[in-house]
Amino acid sequence: MRTVKKMKSLCRPVRERGFTLIELLVVIAIISILASLLLPALGRAKLAGKGAVNLNNMRQIAVAATMYVDDNQERFPETMHPPPGGIPVTVNFWDVQAYQNALNTYIGGMQGGVDRSGRERSKQNVWFDPADPDRKVPAIWGSYENNGLITGAGTRSSALQHPSTTVYSAPRHSEWARVTGVQPPSPLPVNDPGNSFWSSEFFDMCLDPWGPSTDPSDQYYWGNGRAAPPASLFPGAAGAINWDLEVDGRNPVVAPTGLGRYGKRGYYSFCDGSARTLEFKETYQSTNEDMWSIR
Repeated sequence: MRTVKKMKSLCRPVRERGFTLIELLVVIAIISILASLLLPALGRAKLAGKGAVNLNNMRQIAVAATMYVDDNQERFPETMHPPPGGIPVTVNFWDVQAYQNALNTYIGGMQGGVDRSGRERSKQNVWFDPADPDRKVPAIWGSYENNGLITGAGTRSSALQHPSTTVYSAPRHSEWARVTGVQPPSPLPVNDPGNSFWSSEFFDMCLDPWGPSTDPSDQYYWGNGRAAPPASLFPGAAGAINWDLEVDGRNPVVAPTGLGRYGKRGYYSFCDGSARTLEFKETYQSTNEDMWSIR
C-alpha cells in the first residue's frame, strides 16, 4: 500500500516556477535600454545608406553634364535665359523640363515633377535625394539646385579655371514650398499653361550667387563669374547677399538649428563630374576663396 502511494506521489507533475513581476519588469527594462542604444545606430545606418544613393545620383547628373558639354560646343545645359542688359530670370516649369530632357540621353530618360497632363512621374530616380521629404510634394522637380554661374549664365567649360573645385549643384532646401513662399495649387492647373504657378519661384532650380547690379563693372555682376559673399558667413563684407538661403539647412526660418537632411554636412557635385560631402562654410571660405565662382 505504501508502495502504491509512493508511486502516485512520483507521478504527480512538477509545477514549474514562473517569472515574478519584478523579474518581468527587469527584463523589459533591459530590452528598452538595448533598444534605445540600437535604434539611433540603425537610424544613422539607414541615413548613411540614403546618403550613398544621394551621392551617386549627384555624381551621375554631374557626369551627364560634362558629357553634354562635350557634345554641345563646351556649353552647359541651360536653366535660365540671361536677358541682354538685365539679370537672369527665374526658371519655369518648361525650363526645368528642358534641362532634364537635355541630360536624359546620358542619364536614361528620367525626369522629375509632372508631365504636361499633370501626371506625377516617379520620384525614385537620380533627380531625387531619397532622404528628401519633399518628394511627396506635387510637381516637385528634383532635390538639387544648380550653380547659376554655371547653368544660368551660359557658361562655357573653357571658362572654368578649376572644374574639380567649382560647385555644379547643391542640395535644395527641404520644405521647398515654404522656402519659396509658393504653395502648389490643388488640383494643379494642368489645363492652364499661363497660370502664374508654372512660372513661379517654385521652379527655381538654380542658385543665384550674384548681386542685384546690372552694371558690368560691379565685381558681383552675374556676367563676371564671381559669387557674392553669403551674408550669413560674411555679414559685413561688401556686396554680401543671402543667395545661400535655398541650400539645405541654410534658411534660419525653416531650419533654425542650421541642420540639413544629413546634419551639418551636405552633398555637393562639381564640374569635373565628382561629388562629395562638405559643410557649406567649406565651399565659401573667404571673400577671396570659394567654390562657386568660375573666375
